[in-house]
Amino acid sequence: MHEDKILTPPIGSEPRINGPKVFGIRPNSPVLIKIPATGAKPLHYLIKNLPQGLSLDSQTGIIRGGLSEAKTFLLQLTVSNSLGKSERTIKIIVGDTICLTPPMGWNSWYVYSLWVSQNKIERTAQAMHDSGLIDHGWSYVNIDDGWQGFRDIERTKALLPNPKFPDMGAMCEKIHNLGLKVGIYSTPWVGSYAGYIGGSIPNANSDYSKWIVPDESRLEKNQLFGNPIWRRKKLWFFGQDMSQYDVAQWAEWGIDLLKYDWNPNDEPHIIKMGEYLHNCGRDIVYSLSNTIPFSVAQKNIPYVNLWRTTWDIMDYWIVMAWIGFLQ
Repeated sequence: MHEDKILTPPIGSEPRINGPKVFGIRPNSPVLIKIPATGAKPLHYLIKNLPQGLSLDSQTGIIRGGLSEAKTFLLQLTVSNSLGKSERTIKIIVGDTICLTPPMGWNSWYVYSLWVSQNKIERTAQAMHDSGLIDHGWSYVNIDDGWQGFRDIERTKALLPNPKFPDMGAMCEKIHNLGLKVGIYSTPWVGSYAGYIGGSIPNANSDYSKWIVPDESRLEKNQLFGNPIWRRKKLWFFGQDMSQYDVAQWAEWGIDLLKYDWNPNDEPHIIKMGEYLHNCGRDIVYSLSNTIPFSVAQKNIPYVNLWRTTWDIMDYWIVMAWIGFLQ
């Protein structure tokens, strides 16, 4: 069956509301909720009991704003078109817990790998919007390893993007305007799996000169620590932690999800990042990689929102079937 037949409702169909029925947000965090709905266009969105502080775009179904009071709100949602209407009660829980339903989205690694860029991420977000995935609940466009440049050690101390991402803030705003959210990648190590700068520094001056390899030893020109893997592996250690500065920068850009990746996922780094994210003034979903020991997992449920339980996925049926059906 062709993809467009899966995603696109029949011509002349009545509205159908898809996606989550409950949303968790923290007090005073920016709210961005896209109500996923299908049906013959144009659709019209209406919400009764919309709390003060939130606004609804009746043409796109995007809710924006903020709420300061820890409280549960029940909203009466109606989506209508010329053929009928669909109704649903949705719940917004303002409190300490976010990500109350499994996030749905897309990750850049097995599409763009080291060659991810702002242009490619923006085009992907537009495709998720235009294809109708957004109308079925797909929400996140995630940048994996490969965005990192150098750290602004003199001013903000935050890790800045490489030239493939000329304006992270503008990119996030563009994607948010579509009703989608943006994810980013990091590691507490000095260097990442793919050979880019990580969330800690090797020394007070953030001097990587003894590890940076010539251009001919890199697969991609911004991959500072190059190939083969033994070169990159030298940077898989914990230096001076800089994650609090990185989190502040992500919040300023408008990032909505973090994929945090190292091996093994140890308790101190899990907790520290969880606390920084919790206090950054923005709801950033916290996703760990697939190397959290069972002995640590139970203790760290309060700090993270989700973690992987499988190997990396590849575009082979045997891999997808194993991950999808044998867990």
